[in-house]
Order: sequence, then structure tokens, then C-alpha cells
Amino acid sequence: MGADGGSFAKRDDLIKTKKATVHADQHELQRLLWHTCALSKEPLRQPVVSCALGKLYNKEALISHLLDPASGSDGHAVASHIRSLKDVTTLKLTTNPALGPSSSPSSDEAAPVNALDAVKFVAPFVCPISLREMNGSTKFVYRRPGGYVISEASLKEIRKAGAEATLLVDVGTSLSTDTSSSQWIVINPRADELEAAKVAWEAERDCAKDAKRKFRASKRKAGDNTGCLHPNKTKPPERTIRMAPVGLAIKAGSSVPLLSSSLAAKLAAEKTTLSPAIASLYVDPTADPNHDKDGRSTWMTRGAFTRYAG
Repeated sequence: MGADGGSFAKRDDLIKTKKATVHADQHELQRLLWHTCALSKEPLRQPVVSCALGKLYNKEALISHLLDPASGSDGHAVASHIRSLKDVTTLKLTTNPALGPSSSPSSDEAAPVNALDAVKFVAPFVCPISLREMNGSTKFVYRRPGGYVISEASLKEIRKAGAEATLLVDVGTSLSTDTSSSQWIVINPRADELEAAKVAWEAERDCAKDAKRKFRASKRKAGDNTGCLHPNKTKPPERTIRMAPVGLAIKAGSSVPLLSSSLAAKLAAEKTTLSPAIASLYVDPTADPNHDKDGRSTWMTRGAFTRYAG
């Protein structure tokens, strides 16, 4: 501690000072932002998808999150706006030639988790035109819905030359939609660009809901008009209750006296015959010729001494 003659005390030892705020390394944050999945925090490997906000995801990790949202700790905070694979676009990324074919990231051979800890890190993807590395130092954009990824500087040069339509045809992107800048999504935008992307995405979602609502209303109205013009065609069929046919004992044209006589004859025939339970109590006289010669044995005296008495 000092002040005892053996050491010299310093001001930091005697007075508690406020600790300096530790600032995160912005370069490291940028590297993690561009080379790791926003959902699983693992290195990016193809196939890679991106949402309307420009975030990058491993497709495998995103599918796992959609199947089981509770499995990811940051899933709800990061990808709560993604409800299905229709909300994302699969990116067409160009592998960095410096990595070589054996080092290119793919889903078959996943990169190790500590791959970003290397001293000299090489970006896995580059711009297909300028070959600039996709590491955050240069702004990159991708085209919806084709997913073609290119640097913003290369896109500006292509627009100056008026070759954007030719580029989209070469990469196989559909030209059915407009070629406005709203179809180009900025990857990992800045804070102000992220807010603008959120507003645009919410407006697009509301517009899609309104269009779907109007389509349903017009379809319902068209159905009502068709019903007025052709009431017989749109009238729902009446539901009929099917009942099992009841079998009749006699024909429908028989008279009541005939029914009474047939029932009486049936009852008389039943009285002449005994049921199997009652018939089993009596002995068949033809089975034993010496049995009950006098005809006085009954089921009450069968097997008793009285059967031989007087």
C-alpha cells in the first residue's frame, strides 16, 4: 500500500478513480457483421439468404429457427420479421478467387467456428465485376428477387453506361418488375439506412395486405353479381338426409285381415315346437328303447327310484 517506508504510494492506489469505458473494436464488429450469420453467429456458408433489411443468414440456420423458434436465443429479436422463406432471398454470391476451390465456404464442408480468429482473414465473397472483397469496407447491394450481389460502386458504373438491363439479362434476373433503385437492397445498412429499410418494408407489407383484401372483395362481388344473373347456377344444392330402407314383413298392398291371419299362423307354429333349452330337459324316447316303457317318466322323476316303483 505504501507510506510505510518500503514502497512509494501512487495516486491510483490511494484514490479510486472511475474506470475508463471500454469501446468495442469497430473493425472487429464489421468483420463479424459481414462474415457471420446474424442468427446463429456462425461463419457464413452457402446457401446464404438475406431479408428485406439486408441482414445475412445461413439458410440452414434460418430453417431451423422457423421450425423451432424457441431453440435460438436471439431468434425473436433478430428474425422476428421473417415468417417463412418467402420473406428472404437466396443470394448469388461470388467466391473469392484467393481462397481457392478447396477453401470456399459451402454447406457440405462447414467452416470452423474459430475461422474468424485467424490473423490474416480473407473475405469469402467478392464482387463479380470489381473483385472487391465483401468485408464491410465497401457497400454491397443485391437485387430482388434474383439475389444477384454486386458492389454499389460497380452498380453506379453500370448505370452510367446504361447497361443495367443487360446485366440483369445476363444473370438471369426477371425483368418483369421495374428496375428502380427500390429493388436493390443494401446489405448490412447503416443505422439511418436501416430505419429507411424498415419503413419501406412495412409500407410494402401493408400494400400487399391491401391488395389481397381488395382482390378478395372484388372476387366476392363478382360472385354476387354472377348469382343475380344466374340464380340456378349459384344456388347451393339442398342437403337431403339419407335414411336406410326399412324391410317390410308383408307387401305394401296386403290388407289388414291377411296380416292378422299370417301373424296368427306364425304364433301357432311357434307353440307346436319347443325351444332348444326346453327340449334339452326331456329325453328322446327313440334314443333308448328300454327307457320309460310305461310312459310315466318325466324330467322330475328321471334317474330316481320312483321310476321303478309300482
